[in-house]
Amino acid sequence: MAGLPGHPMGQAAMGQPLVLEFHIFIDPLDASASSSSHLARCRAAAVALSGRLAPRLRRAAWNCEPFALVLWDPSEPASRRGSEWAKSDSSSSLGRTGAEAHVWGQASVGESLDDEWFIVGLLLQLSVEQPDLSIAVADGDGELLLIEAAYAIPRWVTPERAPNRVFLRGGHVHIVPRGSGGNGDE
Repeated sequence: MAGLPGHPMGQAAMGQPLVLEFHIFIDPLDASASSSSHLARCRAAAVALSGRLAPRLRRAAWNCEPFALVLWDPSEPASRRGSEWAKSDSSSSLGRTGAEAHVWGQASVGESLDDEWFIVGLLLQLSVEQPDLSIAVADGDGELLLIEAAYAIPRWVTPERAPNRVFLRGGHVHIVPRGSGGNGDE
């Protein structure tokens, strides 16, 4: 799979510390809701989700660093500082700088697969506990969930077609099917 921008071989292959990045999208309460009300909802969700995760995170013994949840405010560039997603274009691992308001985070996991999968497990639990969440996860090697499921995914799913298609939702991994828009699919 293609790596994140600036790392075509992926962070792991280049001997750089592995960074796991995740984006938590919250369904709007109402399709006609304003972007400012959705931003306020995401701000409240960042606080609530952090509080819900705090007891589980305190028990963790991190190899490098724990993660924190941050509000992604499309009108505030500082809210996405450090995000590989913010640096990327629409064809790379996670997406665009102009994305809607959402909650995001990242953690340097070094070479610790335990930390990486602990975080993915927490995100999967969040998707069960709050079914209005869609969560994208990537590391320096690309769409983490897709890479791990390589032998079980449909043949049409390629690294070029995978960006913005793989999400955790309701405790399951979902792949947005072909023909659903985006990525130039028929």
